[in-house]
Amino acid sequence: MPIQLPRSHKDCDPKVPAPLQIGDYISFAGMLTEDSPGASTFFHAAHSIKSMTGIYTSPGSNPAYVNIEVAILGTLGEPFKDVPQEETSRFRIVGFTTDASRRVNVFLLDVKKDVEGVQERLLTTLDPQRVGQIGRVRITLPAKANFLPVTRDVRIRIEGVERDTKVAGGWILASTQHQ
Repeated sequence: MPIQLPRSHKDCDPKVPAPLQIGDYISFAGMLTEDSPGASTFFHAAHSIKSMTGIYTSPGSNPAYVNIEVAILGTLGEPFKDVPQEETSRFRIVGFTTDASRRVNVFLLDVKKDVEGVQERLLTTLDPQRVGQIGRVRITLPAKANFLPVTRDVRIRIEGVERDTKVAGGWILASTQHQ
């Protein structure tokens, strides 16, 4: 029988966002916006914030989270005469998962006019790093790799997890990220 030590605090809850504090390193995406019309003060209207911390969830338990750090999808098509273009299907993705014990699927997303919704096309399945940068997943395909048709969107999701698992009152999407 395991020994039960008395605790003075609650266990971590993966369904609740981790708090950010002054001094934490973050990266964000958003727009520089004027505070009010005619004012000379501005603020950043962030729509995405990523914390530069190592946050992990218990192996094999849900929810777990993924994050796309870099996504490069080249374009490939018929060249136009006398117009400089990038004619490559170069593909690179770097991401992280909070559960390094589970594999991560990489999908290309196809959007078609005659079909409603988005169709996922599995590109590969990656094993997260278990040493160094724990939880990192990455793949770089050669410049002339053939995974046609070329798409604009990519999604990563923890293998075996249902799509669109929502937590924290429905405003955090667990296990998947689309970029």
